[in-house]
Amino acid sequence: MAARLQLVPITVAAAVHLLGTGVACHLPLAMVPGFLAAVWLAWLLSWRLQFLPARSALFVAWGTVAFAWTLMVVHPPAPRDLANILEEPREHLTVSGSVAAEPFSRVFQEGEGPIWFVPLEIDRVRRTPQWQRASGRLLLSVREGDLGETLAYGDRVTVAGAVRRQVGPYFGLMKSRYRMYVDADELAIRSGGRSNPLLAWCFSQRKRLADVLGQGIRSHPREIGIAQALLLGYRTEMDPELNQQFARTGTLHIFAISGLHVGMLAMLVIFVLKRCGLSRVYWILLLAPILVVFVISTGMKASAVRACLMAILYWGAPFLRRQPNVLTALSLAVIIVLILSPLQFDDPGFLFSFAIVAGMIVLVPPMHHALTAWIRTDDWAPEGADPRARRLRNAATGLMDYLAVSTSAWLISVPLTALIFHMFTPIALIGNVFAVFFAFVIVVTGMVSMLVGTLWLPLAGILNVLLQKEIAVLLWIIEGLSECPGAWQYVESPPVLAVLIYYALLTGLVWRGRLDRVVPVTLLVAVIAWSVFSWQRHARLRMDVLDVEPGQALYLDLPGDHHVLIDTGPARLATLTFRALQARGVDRIDVLVLTHSDPNHVGAARALFKEYPVGACWVPVKYGTSKVFAETLEAAKAAGIPLRFLQAGDHGTFRDALDYHVFYPGPETDIRRADDLSLVMRLSVGSQAVLITGGAGPAVEQRLLAQPVELAAPIYIVPNNPEWSAVSTAWLRRIQPRSAVLAGSRFNQITGRTDRITNAAIALYRVDRFGPVRVDLKTGAVVFLEP
Repeated sequence: MAARLQLVPITVAAAVHLLGTGVACHLPLAMVPGFLAAVWLAWLLSWRLQFLPARSALFVAWGTVAFAWTLMVVHPPAPRDLANILEEPREHLTVSGSVAAEPFSRVFQEGEGPIWFVPLEIDRVRRTPQWQRASGRLLLSVREGDLGETLAYGDRVTVAGAVRRQVGPYFGLMKSRYRMYVDADELAIRSGGRSNPLLAWCFSQRKRLADVLGQGIRSHPREIGIAQALLLGYRTEMDPELNQQFARTGTLHIFAISGLHVGMLAMLVIFVLKRCGLSRVYWILLLAPILVVFVISTGMKASAVRACLMAILYWGAPFLRRQPNVLTALSLAVIIVLILSPLQFDDPGFLFSFAIVAGMIVLVPPMHHALTAWIRTDDWAPEGADPRARRLRNAATGLMDYLAVSTSAWLISVPLTALIFHMFTPIALIGNVFAVFFAFVIVVTGMVSMLVGTLWLPLAGILNVLLQKEIAVLLWIIEGLSECPGAWQYVESPPVLAVLIYYALLTGLVWRGRLDRVVPVTLLVAVIAWSVFSWQRHARLRMDVLDVEPGQALYLDLPGDHHVLIDTGPARLATLTFRALQARGVDRIDVLVLTHSDPNHVGAARALFKEYPVGACWVPVKYGTSKVFAETLEAAKAAGIPLRFLQAGDHGTFRDALDYHVFYPGPETDIRRADDLSLVMRLSVGSQAVLITGGAGPAVEQRLLAQPVELAAPIYIVPNNPEWSAVSTAWLRRIQPRSAVLAGSRFNQITGRTDRITNAAIALYRVDRFGPVRVDLKTGAVVFLEP
């Protein structure tokens, strides 16, 4: 009976989770009763079909309340909430509010300044000359400025800009569903906003402790940045290249304030409480407030909140005269987190945190039993007299315990890493053995340094020297592992069904006690799945129009794992381009085609040369006097990338599957404007074709209309051009497209242009409204992808 009762919080947590998912995914309301009926039936079956109306009714009540609460969070009933004020996915507003948490920053590209993120709790908006009362959360993304010294928690901010619907971080478990991109000089900042004294004190202490970690090692900024990131959640000073190395070795998770950090702090507190002779029953009275303050101070990340809740529930059980149970603590933590923030189900940190901990609860005990079989002694045998042998056996047992935890976490995280982050990192199995150990040592040293630094700052400087050496060793190991051949690879997200089959297989092996077969069976399944996937990919022939507004980027997925990228998008959105490519499993670019010198089209090319190996770069024979384009070509030459200059009349075939034909420009073209020197080329497979015009304007159209070239194409990529007369009716009649894909900047959204397209009975696909578009080059089918 007790074993079955442990299923109750897990089932309830799953119900809350799934109900929240259903609401956020806008499932029909009529599905809710059916879902509740199915859960109620599952509840009865779990009790061997014993009809228990009281418990069943209680469970249905739980689910109904969870659904109602989630509905209120996703669709706030308050009429002045930002969700009810906005009428379009993107609107220009002036907003005023208070900074709701400590601003934080990220450096996305090496050599560029940080982007600052400011969580804002709004109280007024202005769409007309008059201010109106409002409520809601808004995340400001601030460029070209340093807000670290000028903006603080509680300050009031007034700013104007385009508010768009975009889910993102806010503070702790809370999410923002709206974002505004502005420059630093557009902010009007004044003090005197709303603030919470506890939060203000926590944030001030966090800054003070960050300064303590830098004491005595100011000449080592990289190590200081790592220490502040590991111990306090500050990742502003993290080198983007170093960030990539940790990601590629599967060890980036150590920088998330998580169970490791909360566990270390709990161990230190418990060690002190034990030495003071305090009864275990009362540990929670001191442990809970210390953990809560630490989690609030470091940003209340989902993984840290989970660990904090689990620690409080586990160590608080004796105080409530209950037996501690880690599975029950985990389940209750799920319920509490989803009650506080139902939208957490869509957060990778939430999924990773709970999935890995739950997986380790299941896997570690049998994994430990399998790994320690060779060192266990017979329970009935007399204990050996040799103390050295006993110490060696204890050390070996501890090492096997550590390997069991590391291996279990890797087995659970592999499919999730591929599904969410599009990476397969076999080196992570080795990397985490070292990374977690050194993270443990660094966290302990850093916590002791911060503790003594509050009492006597010079002593913290001595400990920080040791801390710097520990971090240097960790970085040396990670840099070496990231350079190992085959250490990591970008992969396309596997089907969710494949992930579920993987976990079902793993669970079946564990339940049948066949841990010795886990690794070989998992590898066999992985090889078979990879073979099937590679066979399917070999036959692919498609093009994705990426959403990198205000620029354009087209990705061609060709047979034989061949990758072609046409334009890259602007430099400030290079990360978005890279993420889109990584989501498609791209780890190299065989051919990069740059249509013209517009920075919105080629701005991210130089960052691309550093991120990916590029086989060749194709550019128009004429590209004007653009400094950005000239620097891009110089960067390509410096990287050893061969250049090919395309001109009218060039034609050929990509991988014997996709024909290309260049119509413009020619060597005699004397126009100097970037858009009027854009490549115009057609890609074709049999009767299907795509016409790509980059940023070509009316002048290019008139020149080509006067020439006897075959421009007809069923698919037309609308040029990114600001002139109203671009994409004329005569031009559309010459191309005769069936579908037109419109991406790029706001200049593409000219009403006259879109009217001409729709009036010609051409299906219009707007990337700015509905996200990226996929074109099947074999059939000509055009579909929207998930944004």
